[in-house]
Amino acid sequence: MEDLSDEVEEALGSSDEQEVEIELFGAQQKRKRKKRKRLTREERIARQHKPKKRKTASTQSKLPPDVAQLMGEANSHYISREFPEALKLLHEVVRRVPNVADPYHTLGLIYEEMDDKKKSLEFYLIAAHLTPKDSTLWKRLGQMSREQGMLKQAIYCYKRCLGNSSGDADAMWDRAFCLAELGENKKAVEGFEQLFELRPYDGLVARETAKLYHKLGQSQRAIKILERCLQEQKDQTDYHSANMLCELYMELGSFEKCVQLVQKLGGSSVATLPIDLTIKLGICLAYLNHIDKAEQCFDLLLNCDVQSYSDLYLDVAETLQAVELPDKALHVYNLITQVPALNNAQIWKKQAACCAKLKDVHTAISLYEKVLTELPKDVSTRVALSDLYRQVHDLSKAVMILQGTDLSESTLAAEASGAASSSSNNDETVETANDDVATRDPQLVYQEALLHHSKGDMVQFCDVLLPFLLYAIKMDVLFLQKKEKAMESESQTNQKAEQEEEAADTLFDLRPARKERNQPVVEAVVEETVTKRRRRRRKKVDLEEVANERPNTLLKLLGEEKFFDLAMQVCKHLAELERYSEASTLIHDVVKSDLFNDSTKMKQMKFMAVAIAFNSEDYVAAYESVRYVCTEKPYSIPVWNLFNKILTRTGAYSGNKSFLTRLLQKHPSSIPLMLLVSHLSSMSGSYNAAISEYFKALHQSPNDPMIHLCIGVSYLNLAMSRVTADRHYCVIRALTFFDRYYDLRGPEKENECAFNLARACQQLGLHHVAVPLYERVLRLEATRREHRVINGDVGDPHEMHDSDLTWETAYNLSLIYKLTGNNILARQVLQDFIVV
Repeated sequence: MEDLSDEVEEALGSSDEQEVEIELFGAQQKRKRKKRKRLTREERIARQHKPKKRKTASTQSKLPPDVAQLMGEANSHYISREFPEALKLLHEVVRRVPNVADPYHTLGLIYEEMDDKKKSLEFYLIAAHLTPKDSTLWKRLGQMSREQGMLKQAIYCYKRCLGNSSGDADAMWDRAFCLAELGENKKAVEGFEQLFELRPYDGLVARETAKLYHKLGQSQRAIKILERCLQEQKDQTDYHSANMLCELYMELGSFEKCVQLVQKLGGSSVATLPIDLTIKLGICLAYLNHIDKAEQCFDLLLNCDVQSYSDLYLDVAETLQAVELPDKALHVYNLITQVPALNNAQIWKKQAACCAKLKDVHTAISLYEKVLTELPKDVSTRVALSDLYRQVHDLSKAVMILQGTDLSESTLAAEASGAASSSSNNDETVETANDDVATRDPQLVYQEALLHHSKGDMVQFCDVLLPFLLYAIKMDVLFLQKKEKAMESESQTNQKAEQEEEAADTLFDLRPARKERNQPVVEAVVEETVTKRRRRRRKKVDLEEVANERPNTLLKLLGEEKFFDLAMQVCKHLAELERYSEASTLIHDVVKSDLFNDSTKMKQMKFMAVAIAFNSEDYVAAYESVRYVCTEKPYSIPVWNLFNKILTRTGAYSGNKSFLTRLLQKHPSSIPLMLLVSHLSSMSGSYNAAISEYFKALHQSPNDPMIHLCIGVSYLNLAMSRVTADRHYCVIRALTFFDRYYDLRGPEKENECAFNLARACQQLGLHHVAVPLYERVLRLEATRREHRVINGDVGDPHEMHDSDLTWETAYNLSLIYKLTGNNILARQVLQDFIVV
């Protein structure tokens, strides 16, 4: 085969020999050993960021003579622009020696000449993988991939280029831009940061880096980048970077630093600076309360054309308005409106706000109404106009503005005539609110509700807010569910992309494959478990990150804390209005939504659910809610009293023993829980278990008469059981605890103690002991009634009977008389004490 370089020299001349060789074979040449030279500072920094190179087998093989001859002929056809013949020969070369880069590179050149960019890129990629150290080729592939919209592939190519020559600033710049275009700002800013370390004086690099840091919310880091850039620029000042730095200072409220920077740039006279920096200086001085100096800067702008510097005029007017100088701000706004192109609704709204500050209410109202003719759906305008109408005591117009109603005379007349009927029919109001709940702006709804609340109209307050509260919860739950599914799908897509990228990295790896070792089964199981846990953690949506994406509802407007407080307020007013079903619906949606993280407030909501369900006589719902309250407050006696009150109305005794037993295991020192478990055990006939729990309670509270009474009753029931071996022992213990109960209860409750002891003796058949005790109770109750009559505390007879044991005593005494055959005496007792 003739020497290829001779053919190239004949075609293009010897002077172009090196260029043609680079075009045909790429930039890779045989490396010559050179003496080590001393590295510069930039090269040392670049070498620090240089990644470790992977050892690769040499892919440049010596061509066989016949294949080298075909390659030379193909190159000759390419130089002569005989592309079809060159393609045939190159395909044959590839078929014979597929591991050599030269034919692929030439194929890429040919297809590029034929304007087939896609195929050209494909063959260049193969050539690049066969010559992995050719940084020039990788850089060119990155540019071609970027031109064809293949940003991920371009990033990969630039990465390979930087792996060979880490100090290539152009490749670092292009790679960072590709990452930014893909939205991977964190990786992009890392690339720009590395480039900035190489070229800290470059204002363009500094500004792009600062922009990305600002997007990531790291404004302080962006400020440090720009400050360092300005320090490095000793000979000339980059006003663009200075302007961006001033904007960052102003955004963070660092007005003094901005003033120092601009004064340093301007020297003795700031008039020599660009007008943008001068106005920024004036704005900062105004916020620092140096109004006179600020006006001197603003005067330089007032001599300029408004239309050419309209954005600066607006900045000045908004600054004067923000520092509570509405009269001067209004003057600047008036100058702006003299330009027809700038005389629009936005400027009218700002003028109206200035007039409102100056107490010129009627002018402000006319301006806001003018704005509504152009922007009828502008929420802030409606809120401000409604507030002005409230100031002039025109509440009907204030409500109509918030409802989006036209203020024409016919509409006002119709509103006045139908006011009575609309206020009396609450159901129709709620129905109308439900119809437009998805279309009305939540801020207008909230302001309307506050207006009704200020008037004391709680019915309208609840009617307006209730459907929007329920709608906000529903929409937010649906949004979070969709977001979780999208995140899960995205994680799966990213995992698939990573696998494809790994496959692409090994696609052109021509080294002999290593034998993979089998990992132990335990490691595989652990890895799979960790992966599943990571996926579960990914599924949880961070509400702060997606705050701006949430649906436009009251929840997004107010935030979680204020929304929850508003829901609580509506629930209380609904309960006061005895609209328990609506209050229960709202509470149920709030609790089940899982949108609120404040456990204290959620407890308040669940406690309120118990009260509302109990008052509405929905005892099943009250029972479900009160169980949660009991788990939160297992030591509270009022809570357990409420639990018992609800339980007696539902009658669901049997299903509570397991719940109470589990709760007692968690809180073994809760006396109310011990007593309830003991009572249920006693009701089910498990007297020994009941006595065991009673004794635990007695150990906690040894002087509680109630516990002694319960133990005595349990021993008494155990004595009456046929399976008990030693009944006399149980009777003696029962009477012992009854006696102790009698002593602890004291003389004030002697009637109660005598009645309980008599009832125990009656159950044991000791009638000769029970009868005197019952008669003693009757005498004590008669004495108590006489004292009430003497003291004039007669009261309600039914209320008096709650603590009066006369009827129960007389009835039990009559049963004893009947049992002993004395029916006449039994009838006499009933006649004297029970018959009315």
